[in-house]
Amino acid sequence: MDRIRVARELVGLARSLSVPEQHQKKIAIKTLKMPDAMVGVMGGMNKDEARDFLKSIGYSDSKIRKLEASVQRIAVVKGLVRLAKELAASEELVWLRMGDSDDYEQFDNINDAAKSAAAFGVEADDLRWIRGGFEAEGFKGRNYVSIYIGDDEADKIRDLTSSEKKNFERAL
Repeated sequence: MDRIRVARELVGLARSLSVPEQHQKKIAIKTLKMPDAMVGVMGGMNKDEARDFLKSIGYSDSKIRKLEASVQRIAVVKGLVRLAKELAASEELVWLRMGDSDDYEQFDNINDAAKSAAAFGVEADDLRWIRGGFEAEGFKGRNYVSIYIGDDEADKIRDLTSSEKKNFERAL
């Protein structure tokens, strides 16, 4: 008799889900993978209801725990990405080249780069930002001043932000 009961249970579990149940299953899985705060904001089924539904369609407790553990893994990965960005930002250098005849020079910060540009006669009110740098008196056209944020190998990471450009102008 036990075999027959087990077989009936397996047949019940193996039945195909209706379309609404398929949608409910997707929602339940997404709900369990969401951070608690997000579940409260999103509305709809809560985590207890999601667990109950998944159990009703044959999910085991261990499978449900694995779904919920994925939220913790995602949080850890996001934390690591944030840390990596912070470390990369701390290793960013300012690279400046005063026209075509100069070599790139590295600076630890925007203010030091601005002081160097000021030594070449660059003044804030004469400066016009262009893509990849700026033009100023004596540094126009192809002879513009190149400035960007890069790594210690002078590989460009990004252009200056608008606030960095303003800081540069103030430091001139």
